[in-house]
Amino acid sequence: MSLHDRPTPRKPRRLGLYLPFLLLVVGVVGWTGFWIWARSEAATRMDASVAVLKAAGYEVSWRERSIGGYPFRMNVTLTEPRVREPSGWALVAPRLEGQAFMHAPDVWMLAAPEGLTFTRPVGGPVQVKGRIVRASLSHLNRAPPDVSFEGLDLTFQPGVGATPFALQAAKRVEFHLRAGPNDEGLVSARVDEGKAMLSGLLGQLAGDKPVSVVWTSTLSKLSELRGSDWPDAVRSWTAAGGRITVREAGLTAGEAVVGAN
Repeated sequence: MSLHDRPTPRKPRRLGLYLPFLLLVVGVVGWTGFWIWARSEAATRMDASVAVLKAAGYEVSWRERSIGGYPFRMNVTLTEPRVREPSGWALVAPRLEGQAFMHAPDVWMLAAPEGLTFTRPVGGPVQVKGRIVRASLSHLNRAPPDVSFEGLDLTFQPGVGATPFALQAAKRVEFHLRAGPNDEGLVSARVDEGKAMLSGLLGQLAGDKPVSVVWTSTLSKLSELRGSDWPDAVRSWTAAGGRITVREAGLTAGEAVVGAN
């Protein structure tokens, strides 16, 4: 009795081995294409926003712009950015860095690692430097968007020929603007361990001791705060019946403490 020959074993199918790698390649190619499109869209929107501001009388420029951050971020770096509004306020910086994650394109973190300079219409420029100078912007589709600023170990140095600035240095400076319901907005500011130029009785009481300030208020009819420049926006807002309600205000200057709620 003879034994039957065993059937020749089939070669194992390699589709299951290669399919995950093929899907990975397709996913990477697709995501790369989406990121390139998002990069182009970010540049287009920036240019459109600049055109709108220039039409309103603002001066906006930069020497160089680079956009990177692939694969999960959108990083925008501006060299020598400059913004000037019609009433004379201006802001310049050696370099401004912005970053947003791809899953949250309307939340931007901004940083001025080499400091910045703001110019007052009356008073001239003031150079601001610190260990940290950064801000955040979110909810850009709202008016106004949410804005936060934070500075640590700041110094304020007036430019040549400029009048002195009230604040010379501060351990920490914060500012926040939040849009709220019923056309209201929250405005808050805080200065910790500041060195200020005070006159009169407060100056005598403070001496060389640090000064701290806290301010929290709400603004009504926030949508009316608009105009060709900042003074025009304030006039429009006031004429519409806009009001400021102080929630908390405080000043500590040496042994003197002034506060209100």
